[in-house]
Parts: sequence; structure tokens; C-alpha cells
Amino acid sequence: MFTVANLVWMKPVGAAFFYLIGLLVLRKDTRYSLNQLFGLSFLLFGTCQLFDFLKDVLWAYGYLAIVISRDISAITGIFSTGLFLLVGIYVRYGAHRALNRTTLGVSLLGWTILSVIAVIDQTIDPVPHSVLLTQIDTGFFGMIALFVMTSVFVIASTIILFSSSRDLTDPTKRRSILNLSLGMLVLVIGAIAYGLEGVLFTTVDPVTLMYRLAISLTGLIAWLIGSILCLLAFRHRF
Repeated sequence: MFTVANLVWMKPVGAAFFYLIGLLVLRKDTRYSLNQLFGLSFLLFGTCQLFDFLKDVLWAYGYLAIVISRDISAITGIFSTGLFLLVGIYVRYGAHRALNRTTLGVSLLGWTILSVIAVIDQTIDPVPHSVLLTQIDTGFFGMIALFVMTSVFVIASTIILFSSSRDLTDPTKRRSILNLSLGMLVLVIGAIAYGLEGVLFTTVDPVTLMYRLAISLTGLIAWLIGSILCLLAFRHRF
């Protein structure tokens, strides 16, 4: 029988791709702070996907392993998208605005608060569903912290990048920023696809599960395309 277990393999594939992109961007110029910022965001996003996978497969190690995996996935997801926003601020306003103590301090505090809310405002079923695997009931504030705010971070960064590209006369830099902003937008589409896959389809009939597979594949493809666009953006220094 087709189950959600047939879908979980997509998450480590996505995680491996995010790790690869993050490392390639860092390797491009390890001393450039923008590369460090973007590379770290992708490495954290890869970690988010890895532990989102582990939360479905570690039941043999006990309920605590599932809870820890879910919490790590939520926290790294929030921090990675927050870093995406700093990438946009960096490109638009410079390192002095994105990486000063005030911006970093406020950002870290905000991401930490969102992480606490996301971790607290959720209930993880103590046993896995035979078909749907790990079942999580996320409250209203948890949804805001984990899904709405993370989307806001990336969309805001995309808008900032698009607006900054209009002020550039250098075609190479303009193309790089457009690739980066478009790549981030496609990443958001992928994240929305994964969110919809878990929220809209809660039954276990074969037709519904095939819809889940189609949406999950769409999310994975969107992430791969978005990642490639972001990597292309870093062919040249901003």
C-alpha cells in the first residue's frame, strides 16, 4: 500500500541538495561575509529538512527522539529563513546595516522567540499513524511562528532584492540579484507546497495519497530549481 513513508525520501534528497549549494557558495569565497551569510542559511535549511525526515523515521529510538527531531527542524527552519532576510538587507543596504550589533541582536532575539512559540504551541502524537507517520497538531500561534513568519522573511527578502535590482546599471550584478530574488521566490513556493501537502490532505485513501505525492514532488522540484538559481547568483560578487 502506498503510504507517506513513500514520500519521506524526498526530504533527505532536498537536504543533501541544500547542503551542497551552501557549501558551494561558501567555497566560492569563504572570506566574503555575504557568502558566509547565505551559505549558513542554506546549511541550516538543509538541517531543517534532514530533521524533518528524522522525525518520521526515528520511532524505534523512542518518542523523545521524535520530539527533539521536530524541534530542531522547526528552529533551524526559522533561523534559516531569518538569514534569508538578512541576505536581502545585506545586498540592498550593505554589510554595515545587515551585520551590525543592533540588527543581529534584534534578529536573534526575534528568531529565538518565534522558535520558542513554535516548539511550545504544538502537540506530537505519542505513537505514529500507520499510514501518515508522525502526526503533529500545531496551534494558531505555532502556525504563525513556523509558517507565516518564515514565509514573510523570505518574501520580504525577495521584495528587497527585486527593488534593489532596479537601481543597478551593471548588467552582471543586476542579473545576479534577479537570479537570487527569483530563486528565493521559488523556494517559498516549494515551502508552501510542502505545507499544503500536510495540511490539506489528512485522509489515507490511495487517491489522496497520490495527490500528496504530486504536491511533494512539486515542492521538491521547486526547491531544486530555486537552489540552482541562487547558486547561479553567486557566480559573481555582488
